[in-house]
Amino acid sequence: MPKFSVIIPTRNEEEYVGKALKSVIRQTVSRKEMEIIVCDAESSDKTVKTARKYADKIIVKKTRNPAQGRNLGAKIAKGEILMFLDADSELGRNSLRKINEVIKKGYVAGTFLIKYKSSRLIDSIVGGTLNFLEIFFDFFGMKFGNGNCIFIKKKNF
Repeated sequence: MPKFSVIIPTRNEEEYVGKALKSVIRQTVSRKEMEIIVCDAESSDKTVKTARKYADKIIVKKTRNPAQGRNLGAKIAKGEILMFLDADSELGRNSLRKINEVIKKGYVAGTFLIKYKSSRLIDSIVGGTLNFLEIFFDFFGMKFGNGNCIFIKKKNF
């Protein structure tokens, strides 16, 4: 059984999904310790074709939003830790190892800041705003997590 289930909801993400999946494959944890699940909302582009190169499981089902895709992936996930990643986000090389360290300290869930590499101005604005909110809320002792990069123990999901 894998330690991590990385779940990526997609819909017409051919421009980004390959980079996201490669960032998962390049993790410093063993490939045997993870499974990659892509939940596609009936893309009309080459998203699924690209995902097939890297993902262990692909679900294609019409969904209304990324949250439904995340939930579909979580239902079939075998890992102890669920890691939800948006298709236009990339993980740093040690992300899964760091998540494991946080879980070992007794935390059951969390999120972290994401670097946005999109060429679209709106993506940079939204991403920067979400990162700002995470830092702002943390400063006042409150927690905020945006959906593009969340991890949680499966038993607590």
